[in-house]
Amino acid sequence: MIVRQCEESLRRAQRRSTDGIATVRLGVSILRPGRRILDLWQRDAGKHTGIRLELVSMPDDSEAINDIVTHLGEDVDLISTAFDTGYWNDTCNTLALDSEPLCVAVPRNHALARRARLTLKDLEGTRIRILKRHRGANDTARDLLEQCPAIDLIDIDHYDLDTFNDCAESGDLLIPKPMWASAHPQLVNVAVDWPDPVVMHYGLLYPLDATPVIRAFISRIAELSCLVNGPPRQADMM
Repeated sequence: MIVRQCEESLRRAQRRSTDGIATVRLGVSILRPGRRILDLWQRDAGKHTGIRLELVSMPDDSEAINDIVTHLGEDVDLISTAFDTGYWNDTCNTLALDSEPLCVAVPRNHALARRARLTLKDLEGTRIRILKRHRGANDTARDLLEQCPAIDLIDIDHYDLDTFNDCAESGDLLIPKPMWASAHPQLVNVAVDWPDPVVMHYGLLYPLDATPVIRAFISRIAELSCLVNGPPRQADMM
């Protein structure tokens, strides 16, 4: 495996040196597929011939992702994900392209999966898996859910495919990131009428010391997003 990785790195370097095209590497995984970024970039196909977008496979476990984010610009240049304002300020730059309210992931065979929207009252009598307290929108959702003693909250340390599988099999609900609407075929994201705003940003993480090529890519993605979706409600470009 190490030999194959070294050979692939060598091939990438050779491509960059021979064709004069700079490469921007987008990390992708099951939970961070990057589809929205790819769709935006493809709308601009042919207009930025000096930049090649390359997809790099990465794992979904939290320890590996945190390490990749800490070292953006080494093996991976960009990650598309949902994030809270200010969470990554000391680690990387962020570009917010959209703001999305947190929802509830419900197993398809659950009665609530057929609802268009849910209230906290609707969630009474359910078990809901939610991240342990750390900060941001998940904590806001937890505060609101804890006001309903008939809702049983189950702490989780991180998200991965096993978490989704367990919820699908057990019937538990899950507070996911909004971008995971199609992450698991047996779970359905259902909107929640939260009493207070519970919102995360969707966008890109990129290095603090981003190269000119990465900054050019980021700027163009921001422009394309505004053309397609209108300006985001909140954005952070550094």
